[in-house]
Amino acid sequence: MKSSGCGKRIQAWAGGWGVGGGERFSLGCRFQGPWHPFVAQIPAKEKAKEGETVALNCQFHSPWGPSLSKLTVKWYKVDEKGQRDLLENNVTVLTNYSRVFIHGNLSQGDASLTILNVTASDHGIYFCQVTLSSGKVVMGSGTKYWPLSGEISHCLF
Repeated sequence: MKSSGCGKRIQAWAGGWGVGGGERFSLGCRFQGPWHPFVAQIPAKEKAKEGETVALNCQFHSPWGPSLSKLTVKWYKVDEKGQRDLLENNVTVLTNYSRVFIHGNLSQGDASLTILNVTASDHGIYFCQVTLSSGKVVMGSGTKYWPLSGEISHCLF
């Protein structure tokens, strides 16, 4: 990537933002040239008490801009039972999992997920995946979710 009027260059954090390839960029600079789409899931961990609602962030950025007609958004969960698809374009694909939906504005690159009335079985790592019209798949690094117990079993002073 070329940049104009830039000084020190730093290494992009490729692992967490799906940027890939360790591309370099300079902070506070205007970039010229191609850049790659990415999905950001921040923070990497979320907690909530059972019965609460939890929101898992997913921001999609593309040089072409987000468009419902040009991309497919999918959320899936990985836990000790393996990988299970939850939603595809805001349609629940996992039976008996109607407590999840995309609450973000896809036209603005927000595909954030809401889980209502969380339970212990909701624990796992949740991944946001975007498929472009070209077939290229871009995904976030995942958000680890686990419910908090309402009781304190041990106190150390």
